[in-house]
Amino acid sequence: MLVELLPDGRVRNASATAEPFEGYLPEGTTKEPRDGAGLFRYAQRKALLHLARPGGAVVGQLHPGAFVSVALPAEGEREVRVASLGIQMVGEAPPIFVDEGALGATPLEPAAIDAPPDTRATRLYMSPTRLHLHDPWTGARYAYELDVCEEVWNAGSRFWHYASGVELIGEDDYDAGAWARRGIYGTLQRCPLANVGPSPARVDVAAGARFEAALLEGATIHWIVEREDGGLECVPFQLAKARWSSPSPDRDPWGSTRSDDAGALKSRPRTRASLRVVTTPEYERAEGLTWYPVTYQPAEGSKPARVILSSLRVHGDHMAMRCECGFTYAVVGATAGELQMLGGQVPEDVTSFEPGTPERWFFSGEGCEAAAREAAQALKHDGGRALRLGIHPMEYPTLY
Repeated sequence: MLVELLPDGRVRNASATAEPFEGYLPEGTTKEPRDGAGLFRYAQRKALLHLARPGGAVVGQLHPGAFVSVALPAEGEREVRVASLGIQMVGEAPPIFVDEGALGATPLEPAAIDAPPDTRATRLYMSPTRLHLHDPWTGARYAYELDVCEEVWNAGSRFWHYASGVELIGEDDYDAGAWARRGIYGTLQRCPLANVGPSPARVDVAAGARFEAALLEGATIHWIVEREDGGLECVPFQLAKARWSSPSPDRDPWGSTRSDDAGALKSRPRTRASLRVVTTPEYERAEGLTWYPVTYQPAEGSKPARVILSSLRVHGDHMAMRCECGFTYAVVGATAGELQMLGGQVPEDVTSFEPGTPERWFFSGEGCEAAAREAAQALKHDGGRALRLGIHPMEYPTLY
């Protein structure tokens, strides 16, 4: 309800469409902002958020349309305390202040914003991820949590989080945020599809046939991956079908094929295979095979084909992680040179997706390298596109 604050502390209805009234607010309503209750105002322009005191350390900013709980300013102060910033504090919430002149009663709709300079879009795969608002003047750190799969911007150990007009800057205790922003397949599987915009791409159910052909050919698949230094490179994987006679296909990925493989592939509901990292013979002699067990499920009616990767195996047949953390892809598109693989919580009957969100699996090193160069140039101009360029989500050389 829209109200007008009077000098003597009373409020009266400021809406012409509601029944008139006057009265006093509950004690403390004007003195302390509260999450989800009290007096609220809309940000009318950008305004910096200051931690702990007026003019304190900058920990973010409000953008037009942010709807926040406010307290009245102390006498002689231009900044007011605000709350309802869209984060879950761990322990007592610190006071956060903003210029009162940036707030008003006019409703505005928050808009999307550009990524801050020199940052990259990423997702938080820890559940939950704990970040901190840091006061460099006193050394105080105030912890808050974000949910798994939140899309944020990252530069080193600093994270920018934006939602509903509120932009916050948090710091991560982990080494350069690596564990917060690098997932394993078990956590990646939790993430829902990105919201489909006004121009969605359509799923091509026939694309699964291209993966089947690659499986029968023993094709090499190339992923674009990010190195620890932030650069991009292509990593090749050899695709191979497991022997039908093997009692444990996961443990025996390499074997001869049979003349009726094509028919068997079509008739079987699931096919076992593997993706082996292509390395030098010297590396393989020293470290053994590095590979993913793969299960392929052909398309069925309007449902696209599925490719399930189990946890990475290293040193031959040892899981890189302690869990069997499988990850499911839907094969949603294909050309002569690449596959489009949509991962995460993909409904079986998915029909459309946001362009740019599938991973790109290339059939040639040249095609992958060209795409990696284009992606690197795009990231220089807009790091916010990092999740829309077909890059594999896990950092090389760990790949788990």
